[in-house]
Amino acid sequence: MGARRHRDLVAWQLLNKLRSRILPITKRSSVAADVDFCRQIRRAVNSACHNTVEGFYKYRHKEFAHSLRIARGETGEVDDQLEAGKQAGHLTDDEFEELSALCAEALAVNAGLLKYLERDNE
Repeated sequence: MGARRHRDLVAWQLLNKLRSRILPITKRSSVAADVDFCRQIRRAVNSACHNTVEGFYKYRHKEFAHSLRIARGETGEVDDQLEAGKQAGHLTDDEFEELSALCAEALAVNAGLLKYLERDNE
């Protein structure tokens, strides 16, 4: 059975889990001092979540796929910001590995959903 609400989407669940892990890290005083990093990674992870939800509620596969592509780009940006955060010493190796794995999983699920939407749209 298909998703009835955005919270049923595995794509959103993974992004939301990523967001729930990132936000507390950006509140650490040592990390919060890097305002640009915090602003960019928060904006990217929130945008990935929001675009997934927005597309879902448009109810049309073509529009949903478009929003998922935007979410995919934002998720890629989160992954790059994680690398920057690791290099800046904001993330432990374990945090980086966990969050990077979540990004990879979210990207894979996004790709699968996109493939379904595009196939069904032909």
